[in-house]
Amino acid sequence: MRKEIWSYSPSRDRREAPIPLPVEIHPHANGRLIINMPGWDGAIDGYQQKYTKLAEFLVEQGLGAVVRCGNHPVDRVDFEDACKAQIRDLTKTALEKAISICGSPTPELYFMGFSAGASAMAATAQLFPQLKALLLMAPSTDAGYDSMKASLSQFSGAVSVIVGAADLVVGSFPREVATWGPEGLSARSRRLVVIPQCDHQFRGARNGQILSQAPLWAFGDLDPFPHPDAGIILYD
Repeated sequence: MRKEIWSYSPSRDRREAPIPLPVEIHPHANGRLIINMPGWDGAIDGYQQKYTKLAEFLVEQGLGAVVRCGNHPVDRVDFEDACKAQIRDLTKTALEKAISICGSPTPELYFMGFSAGASAMAATAQLFPQLKALLLMAPSTDAGYDSMKASLSQFSGAVSVIVGAADLVVGSFPREVATWGPEGLSARSRRLVVIPQCDHQFRGARNGQILSQAPLWAFGDLDPFPHPDAGIILYD
């Protein structure tokens, strides 16, 4: 893993100085690039370093290289605009540096986001034609309902959505997200899994292990999901 400081422009007003953006990079030279973004005000490493552990696990499994960031509010900028700008500029920089990250100048791109991070990714998916698949974990509407729907209505790649049955934060919204897409998509292009006995934060070792399996299901060939044996313990 290596740490770098990138930057992003949080608003359309180009007179404002770019915001420094700490990133952590887990290289893997198989031509696949996975971008990870946490929820509202989420730290780059997450609770008990769950995002670090998850990235290392995905590299070990040969799924692809991983680039991670935090997701913090910015003073005087609406969070809806800031989170979309962050994922947009982070992804553009990651693609520019793709050879050193994943060994290819034209990588396959994958997004996985949690809550507000999932929202931002859904709202910007249509900007990246190389984006193959989205994993939306407990997606919220922080990046704007209309922006998300407009983007996913144009995105023909695979969208996999997971949510806890006891999620009182986003409620039934993830079930709606899983239906958005251009006409004529196969059912496999939009998938939803509801995890029983699971809240918004996927609390508990079992639910954390399911969270670690999700990219193997969304971007790989894990079946069934959740799997009784796959994944790792991310936290207690």
